[in-house]
Amino acid sequence: MNADELIELYTEGQRSLTGADLAGANLIGANLKGINLNGANLSGASLARSDLSRAMLEGANLTGAFIYAANLNYVKLKGANLQKADLTKANLKGANMARVDLSGAKLTGAILTWVSLYGACLQGVNLCGAYLSGINLRAADLRGANLSWTNLSGSRLSGALLRGAQLKGAVTSS
Repeated sequence: MNADELIELYTEGQRSLTGADLAGANLIGANLKGINLNGANLSGASLARSDLSRAMLEGANLTGAFIYAANLNYVKLKGANLQKADLTKANLKGANMARVDLSGAKLTGAILTWVSLYGACLQGVNLCGAYLSGINLRAADLRGANLSWTNLSGSRLSGALLRGAQLKGAVTSS
């Protein structure tokens, strides 16, 4: 399926596209609120400035490597379900991910600068080596999360639950 087909189906009212293969798709600025892309392949896709608020992306593949990283700059994912999603090396700079459920997700090496994860569920998330500078983690649930070797400089952590979180080698000040 390509980006045009996805947008056409969404416009026609179809919201459940589980398992869709959208690898490398250009969905920049797309309005896909409430879409169900559970288990979808979005590796290397461009979703910058898209609105995926309340979307279901459980188990979705949003990975990327180096220049082919999934581009999610300034994406809106407020209230979305990303449980067990793979966002390895994804670029989420400036994303609004308030109250998102990322429990069990992989964000190894991801770029999350200036991201809002206010009140998000990040239980058991693997953020090893992620760049989290300036991130808002206020009231976030990070119990059991792996924050080893992350850059947390300038991050807001007031009210965050960190019990059992791994912080080996994490940078916490600028």
